[in-house]
Formats: sequence, structure tokens, C-alpha cells
Amino acid sequence: MPRVLLWLAAAAALCVLGFGVPSRAADDIATAYDQIERVLPPDAAVPGPEAFDADEQETRAAFAPPAANKRGVARFLPSGGRKGSVAQLAALSEELRQAGFPRLERHVFYRGWERIENLATGIVVLRKCDQNALITLDPGRKTYRVEEPLASDRAELLRRASQERPGGASLDVERHVERADARTVAGIEATAYRSAETLRVEAATGSCRTATIVAQTQTYYAPFSAPVATCPRRAPDFPATSLAVVARDGCRPSVAAHATGTTEPSAPLVLYRLMTLVEGRERLMLLTARGNIRSIVGPGALFEIPPGYTRAR
Repeated sequence: MPRVLLWLAAAAALCVLGFGVPSRAADDIATAYDQIERVLPPDAAVPGPEAFDADEQETRAAFAPPAANKRGVARFLPSGGRKGSVAQLAALSEELRQAGFPRLERHVFYRGWERIENLATGIVVLRKCDQNALITLDPGRKTYRVEEPLASDRAELLRRASQERPGGASLDVERHVERADARTVAGIEATAYRSAETLRVEAATGSCRTATIVAQTQTYYAPFSAPVATCPRRAPDFPATSLAVVARDGCRPSVAAHATGTTEPSAPLVLYRLMTLVEGRERLMLLTARGNIRSIVGPGALFEIPPGYTRAR
């Protein structure tokens, strides 16, 4: 479908949802949302799907330097029993901390481009693959850097591969999915799904770990598809599925899956996802939340290098 038709469809969907899109050429309208990805401490009060503002405040507070006795994995896990069969979740917690989570970002999609603003650091990345440009803006230094998207992505993949340790295992997954009660999330009437999974990892070698993990996931979907950029997407750092919890750090298990219940959608925008993982005595909660979903008219300036910026050497 031509891009104009895609944007006409998107604009019409936004109007139906009450986003108040003004009358203007459909290809001059962007879709934007704010996004939170974070690990919740085991004793934390879990923010509900409708509590994005409070969740954002808690996320911003988490950017403060941790206390001297609460560094690394200790911020996320209880003090007891982080050995043997519970190494999987402990390792995941540490990996996410080192990768820079929690993250609070603003995403804007426009004409196949994507703007990603880190709301903690202010750093902005403009992904404009049709122009072969990956632009990083540093507002603090008023500098910018331009790279080729494919070259940058290839370098990142090589960097990750150099840090991984090959591993194999036998992974058996039992999964059951059912519809849950719909509710309003971020001002949008969302459909809900609840899944329960048991993952058994056996015959582990290398970076794979023998483990039994029980996962419960609650997901709320918007009634429209997630915005799409022309730039290919790498696998996300933040796990969106329980399988991504196991298949990390070079671990590539052979998977046998047994599914019951209904089929969960894949195309709609995820408004809220809470994945709770239990391994032995340990419990880990991974939260993705999106809010402030809106349209922006005439957003072209957001995708340009601001005046007064100089190219970083």
C-alpha cells in the first residue's frame, strides 16, 4: 500500500480514537508516544495500566545513583539464594542494568522515519533509512553525528556477538493464553490477554543455564497497529517474551512448544505489558508501558538537525 494511503488510514484511526487530528494532509502527521521499560523490585507496588504518569515519576526517580549497598543485581533481587538454579534471573537483572535500564523514551514516527529521545539524557536519535542517515543529536554539547544505518547496526551486532558465549540447550515451553477483561489504557479502549508459561531448560551448555522458569504475562493492546519505520529493527534489549529471557548471551536452545488457548495478536501497539518471572525463590517483574499517545501536525522540524549544532569529530 502506498505510504500516503497508510498515513490516511492511520490518521483516520486516530480520529476515531478521539486524538483530535486536525484537518491537514495525512502525510504531514506524526504518531508519538512515551515509553517506559524497567525492572520492578520484588517488593514494589506494581503500577497499573492506567497509571502511566505515576510510573513515569518512579522511573525518573530510578535514574538517581543507587546507594552504595544497593548496586547491581541487589537492586532487583532479594538477598537470599542467588546460586545454582536461580542464576538465570540474576544474570538477566545484571545484563539489563548494564544495558542502561530503566529507560524512558519518546518515540515519534513520521513518513517512515523514527525519532527516539532518551528523556533521561536528552540524547536524540533520528533513524532516516531512506536517506541512509542515522543522526545522533547531543543537546548538552549541541553536536550531531551522522552514520550509515546499516553500517551502524552491523557494528552493533558484531559488538554484541563478540561479548556472547555460544551455548545450547533443550527448552520445553508449555503456554496457555486467554482473553482478559478489556479496559481503558492511556485514554484508549484496549483489549487484554493473559498468558501463563512454564519453561524447562535442560542439557545446557556454554552460556545456556539449566533452569525452570514460570512466567505470567498481562498485555493490553491498542485497537490499531504499531507504527512502523523503514529502518530494520534489531532484537530489543528488553525482553518482550519469556523465550527472550532464556535465549540471551549467545544461548540458542532447541525449542519444543506446547500451546493451548487462544491466539495472541502481534501487530497492534502494546500499551502495557507486565511479565512476572519466578525461578525457585526468586521473582522478577519486567514492565513495558506506553502513554501520552498522540498525533503531531507538521513535525518535520523534529527530524532535522537544529540550528547552531556542530558536527562531532
